[in-house]
Amino acid sequence: MKRLLALPVFENDVDKTRVAGLLNAILLAAVAATVMLIVATPIVSSDPGAPWLFESVLVLLELSALVLMRHGHVQLASALFTSGAWVYVTLVTFAFGGVRSPNMVSYISVVLIAGILGGKRAGVSFAGLSALAGSGMLYAEMIGVLPAPVVPITSAGWWLTLTANLIMATALLYLATRSVEDALARAHRSAHTLAEKNRELETQAEALRRAEAKYRTLVEHLPAVVYMDNLDETASTRYISPPVEALVGYTPDEWIADPTLWPRLLHPEDRDRVLSANLHHNTTGEPFSEEYRLLARDGRAAWVRDEAVMVLDDAGRPLFSQGMMLDITERKQRERELEAIVVAAAALRAAPTRGDMLPVIVDQVRNLLKADGASLATRDEATGDTVFALARGEWAGWTGVRLAPGEGITGHVIATGRPYLNGDVTSDPRLARRDLIGDLRAVACAPLIALGETIGALWVGRKSGIAPSEARLISAIADIAANALHRAQIVETLERRIADRTRELAEANEHLQELDRLKSKFVSEVSHELRTPVANLKLYLELFERGKPEKRDLYMRTLKNQTKRLQQLVEDILNLSRLELGGDRVQFSPVDLIALADQIVVVHRPVAEMAGVTLLYEPEAGVPPVLGERNQLAQVITNLITNAINYSPAGDAIHVSARMRNRQACLEVRDTGMGIHSDDLPHLFERFYRGRHASQLDTPGSGLGLAIVKEIVDLHRGTIEVESDVGKGSTFRVWLPVERGEAVL
Repeated sequence: MKRLLALPVFENDVDKTRVAGLLNAILLAAVAATVMLIVATPIVSSDPGAPWLFESVLVLLELSALVLMRHGHVQLASALFTSGAWVYVTLVTFAFGGVRSPNMVSYISVVLIAGILGGKRAGVSFAGLSALAGSGMLYAEMIGVLPAPVVPITSAGWWLTLTANLIMATALLYLATRSVEDALARAHRSAHTLAEKNRELETQAEALRRAEAKYRTLVEHLPAVVYMDNLDETASTRYISPPVEALVGYTPDEWIADPTLWPRLLHPEDRDRVLSANLHHNTTGEPFSEEYRLLARDGRAAWVRDEAVMVLDDAGRPLFSQGMMLDITERKQRERELEAIVVAAAALRAAPTRGDMLPVIVDQVRNLLKADGASLATRDEATGDTVFALARGEWAGWTGVRLAPGEGITGHVIATGRPYLNGDVTSDPRLARRDLIGDLRAVACAPLIALGETIGALWVGRKSGIAPSEARLISAIADIAANALHRAQIVETLERRIADRTRELAEANEHLQELDRLKSKFVSEVSHELRTPVANLKLYLELFERGKPEKRDLYMRTLKNQTKRLQQLVEDILNLSRLELGGDRVQFSPVDLIALADQIVVVHRPVAEMAGVTLLYEPEAGVPPVLGERNQLAQVITNLITNAINYSPAGDAIHVSARMRNRQACLEVRDTGMGIHSDDLPHLFERFYRGRHASQLDTPGSGLGLAIVKEIVDLHRGTIEVESDVGKGSTFRVWLPVERGEAVL
């Protein structure tokens, strides 16, 4: 029973719960009223059969509606009860007196029930139906179709029925009033709640506006472009931040107004790849991440890194794409510069010499910067001039051009060590050769600096401008080139020195081998030369002891001659050895060659007279002193005069002279003797060599005299000449440099 009387509640549906409560109260009241009518009918009516039938049907209808409501069919129960009640009232009224029946009042209850449960439209509908039903019954009475009232108006049953209907109508009216009051109260509460929510929403909206303003301020001041794109084929933009104008030169309004702008700005080399990645992002919702180039309004290419994600609603459906473009042009430029530097460095490492490096440097910088002309100038260490070693492109005519030290822009760059950049070089008064520039007005010149020394300059020229970033790249390549050229120069210098040293060592080795050969030959020759006088001494000593006494004078003269020859040979060998071993320690000083020759001629004149030879001395005036060692020069003069006396027959003359020619002093010894055979001339200054005349005539001598002369003359940095004709005589000339002061050789 408690469950039956309990007020039904439907969660999450306030209106349904309200209608169910009203319907529950009306049905319970209707059931109670109908039961009371069933009980009261036998008391007030002599024939209760027909009323009971109608009342029983009404109770069943009310209970059915109550069951339907308990099962959640509130609207169906309301419609069933309201419609059934209206039909019941109409039938009862028609059957029991028409418009004069007390049941007419029940139409009021039905209209009230319809209005309470179904709303204004239902109440008006049932009011209209009730009016039509009443009008119909009134017309039926007028034409006599309806019978006279069964219950007279003065009977207790009529008044009881009227009273019951009025009570029901009053109760329903009260219920309707309460429902209206509840509705008004709910409306008031809803209005209050709505006002609170409105104030809360206004507060949230204000906070949202402030947050949006902060977000917009943040976004618009970020060093990046923030955007929101629609999910269409062209990725049309619904919002993009102002930095986009600085990036590509188009305003946000232009960007949003033209849905095809972004695809058109994509670099042709990147367009297909980026559009394919964007389509994949829009269709799959996967993040978008690409690096590509946008063509700006001024024609430059701006590199961007574009990152975007898909924004979803609460149900997980994609709304739009939100992303950010970051300008990475400078980073790409650095990467390009680094790549170029690596390529240039690798190419320079592969070039073995400075000559191979020059075209690598010039071609690399020209191709990298797409320059119309490039050249490399170096500084001539000998003259200090600037020489353009190599030039390419429109500046190819620069190759070989020389500038004076410090002349022109190149000289300025080399002198200061600072790079040079000018968009119109023809306006610079320091430009030395305007005829060589041509149409390339924009130039950059970077110094080639290695170990703090500027060794040259690298030039680049273009018809279009050269950006400062490109000038920095030229300077970087110039630094690498300078170090590479410097290293190559060091390597080449070392290789040249190694080659020179190797050649010197080879020559020294060859000289040592020659000295060793000469030593062996010298020992052999000395042994041979010593063997003859020693053998003669031994022979004549034995003859002197055992020979004929009358020949002892001959033996003694022979022994003296051989002893003298042996002594001369030993002295010559010792002199030659001293020259070879002590030549680097000889002290040179000014020597009066005329006076020295005069002294030696005076000493040898008696010897010449004994041989029947005339010794003449004919010096010229004004011969300055020579720089040399007096005793060695005296040895030269002595040996030449002695040879002339030994190889001149009696009656001949020997002419000794001294003169000055071409800053050199010349000592000449000329005889009119037998002369020297032409076959002997090439070997004349060899050690122990004696010509065929000396061997035939048994002329005394060791064969070392002229060798000693040649050694001394070479030591004095002079030269010796010989002219001879057989039968006409010989002429020896010794040329010595004239120097002043004193030196140690």
